[in-house]
Amino acid sequence: MASKKRHFTKKTLLDQLSDSDTEVLAELSDSESWGDLSSDTDTASENGDDPAPVLSDVRTWCPIDCDTDQLAPPRFPFTGSPGMKIDVERDNPLAYLQLFFTEEVIEKIVTETNRYQEQQCATLHATFSRSRKWEPVTKEDMWQFLGLIILQGVMGKPLQKWYWTTNKLLATPFFGTVMSEYRFSLIMKYFHFTNNEEFDEATHPAPKLKKIWEVYQIIVTNFQRTYVPERDVSVDESLMAYKGRLSWIQYIASKRARFGIKSYMLCESSTGYIWNSVIYTGKGTKFNPRYSGYGMATSSVLTLLEPLLNQGYCVTTDNFYTSPELYEVLLQNKTDAYGTVRPNRRDMPSMFAKKKLKTGEMVAWQKACQRLIIAGRLQYNCLAVICCELLHGKSRLSRDDAPPCQGGTSLPPPGRSPALGGRQAVKEKLLLVQKY
Repeated sequence: MASKKRHFTKKTLLDQLSDSDTEVLAELSDSESWGDLSSDTDTASENGDDPAPVLSDVRTWCPIDCDTDQLAPPRFPFTGSPGMKIDVERDNPLAYLQLFFTEEVIEKIVTETNRYQEQQCATLHATFSRSRKWEPVTKEDMWQFLGLIILQGVMGKPLQKWYWTTNKLLATPFFGTVMSEYRFSLIMKYFHFTNNEEFDEATHPAPKLKKIWEVYQIIVTNFQRTYVPERDVSVDESLMAYKGRLSWIQYIASKRARFGIKSYMLCESSTGYIWNSVIYTGKGTKFNPRYSGYGMATSSVLTLLEPLLNQGYCVTTDNFYTSPELYEVLLQNKTDAYGTVRPNRRDMPSMFAKKKLKTGEMVAWQKACQRLIIAGRLQYNCLAVICCELLHGKSRLSRDDAPPCQGGTSLPPPGRSPALGGRQAVKEKLLLVQKY
């Protein structure tokens, strides 16, 4: 008995596929190989062959034979223009700092510091405090103050007043030649970034970051304006040591600080240059409203990558961020990605967590343009997992495709490009400024 005939038109096929699959099929729409799908299906049915496959299977994970050559999908063409976008005097460290702390930033800090001192003096007890000897801060004072802050990070001492001590065993006379300890303490007391009287919790984009939000946004914009990263970038969390009283303090055992303020950061893989960042503040973390329908891990990556989407960038993520959901969105925005992945992620293959491999063994699945590889215990006695899409110009899966270990560690970044030449020195100085 002949099987039931199934008629498909081009419109029906396109309606059942996602946007990313539609783009691939659109390239074939004008070719002769498209043909009359309904007639081909009729012929196969009459001959008793297997019925036509269900098109929803395109969204299903299919196993891959790792012992045979596999044609890898091509990478998206890279259309970015990486490198420095502002001329800078290479032998002038202050010039690098001023790329980020521009006159706009310094003017903002000076204005708000003086304003905050005036607001505090309006209180009744201010007439009896040491602020009676206050003199308005100038831009020159602020640069000196920030310079001493940086120097204190280089020359660590347990107490601030020890930097101005005259004890011969502890003395650092340079501090006293720049600014007195009394003046430094007053500026530190009133150091401010925003006008408290203008704060409105209902309209502020990030109420928990109200004290630093304006200056923070300016500095991040300066990071992006100064330099454009190369093709390979990575996303990970950073922890700034802090043990004060904040509701969103995080504990991350794998970080050196362990306790502190967490930030999601987008960095260039070869140098570590910070190009974008989002400070984590718990439930009220500020992400791009466009991605409000996704989870925190997916929203953080897409928010950081927003300015770089549709340019052919390649992002590396660790198992905190990697998921089929995220990678499908990146595919639709012409962005390559790869990284380790957790077995319990949604939409992962059902057999993913059940595979028990020996040393050197490897299994893999593929769905549309995503490829999932599980490698055996290669190094450090860890199970290595990698999720790829539209990456790797190799024609065969190999053990080299897997990272050394699983956990909070992302895949090893590519080595520094030999084409950087003299620009590498400029990059290293930018990174040194960002560090402090």
